[in-house]
Amino acid sequence: MSALAWDSGGASPVHPAGRPEGVPLRAPIHPGRFLERQYLQPLALSQTKAAELLGVSRRRVNELIMGHRAMSADTAVRCAMVFGTSATFWLGLQARWDAWQAWRDLRLQMATQPDGVQHASRPRRRRPCRRAARPPRRHSLRRPGPEPGPTPP
Repeated sequence: MSALAWDSGGASPVHPAGRPEGVPLRAPIHPGRFLERQYLQPLALSQTKAAELLGVSRRRVNELIMGHRAMSADTAVRCAMVFGTSATFWLGLQARWDAWQAWRDLRLQMATQPDGVQHASRPRRRRPCRRAARPPRRHSLRRPGPEPGPTPP
């Protein structure tokens, strides 16, 4: 049987071909991308200026816009205060994004399982950092050349 079912107090089985309730039909926009397209670009705000207005680091705004960081409750409240929206609006965008990603990952996991056998979810192996693979650089203030010999008297 290739269907995945949860025994969680009367929850109905969910089939991999079907989309569970609460998961968007299409991939939703990431909250950071939405922030950039609907607020920063129309208002001609740079990431630096947005970071100043929100009271966060520029790196945090950049990671959010690039989709490398989730919209936290703190950031949602800050965006709500600066842009005149509600915090639940921003958290709702993040919830839709998270639900879609979880469903996509589950479908991919089920597609790679042989014969529909379900295994406990395993943590993904992280790729090693590129910097760790390289040997450390050795900087020297000395110029390469012959070793200094004894000084004449």
